[in-house]
Amino acid sequence: MENIAILTGGDSAEYNISLLSANTVLKNLNKSKYRGFIVHLKDNTFQVLLEGMRIPISKEDFSFTLKGEKIFFSKVFMALHGPPA
Repeated sequence: MENIAILTGGDSAEYNISLLSANTVLKNLNKSKYRGFIVHLKDNTFQVLLEGMRIPISKEDFSFTLKGEKIFFSKVFMALHGPPA
């Protein structure tokens, strides 16, 4: 199973649309092939949003730790909207 980072957030005026898009992508991923994670970008910080938690992502290797398991992403789905601020 591949881990997919669904990148959302950002600093543009279309921030809220980006969040909606990311959740739509997550909802429609083929769950037998992919494990999707909402990755929130704001103020140059990456966090996985999962079950009410904000889990920091390492900028060194773009990974995070969940229940003792280090999670790496094999692909990124860009759900950012608008120009960079």
